[in-house]
Amino acid sequence: MDSFSTVMGLSNEPDKLDPTTSTSLYTRYVMTSICEKLYDLDASGAIVPQLAAGLPTISPDGLTVTLGVRTGIRFADGTPFDAAAVRTSLQRHLTFKSSARRSEMGSITAIEAPDAVREASDRQLT
Repeated sequence: MDSFSTVMGLSNEPDKLDPTTSTSLYTRYVMTSICEKLYDLDASGAIVPQLAAGLPTISPDGLTVTLGVRTGIRFADGTPFDAAAVRTSLQRHLTFKSSARRSEMGSITAIEAPDAVREASDRQLT
């Protein structure tokens, strides 16, 4: 397995290295250097996919957002990145008792991911 090290100079300590519960800008700096997001903003402020396969699609009634995730990605421990992993993270942001992300989740009422047996090209998060 490949490894790397990163040295960062911060003017303060991160509060905790948990993206669900952290409220520190310093934690965000650290997470940005070691983690990818589903989406990011480019220099002009446009949304660009990182781990997402493309821009999300929104149902005609505006109640469902569907996004595909890139395939062939693995976490540092070798576990495959897929829609189920994204669902787990988003569900934790939404329901964890001390989540600092809950208010950022807006009016989301459910997060679904397809069965793990589906083909990788069909893996989407709804």
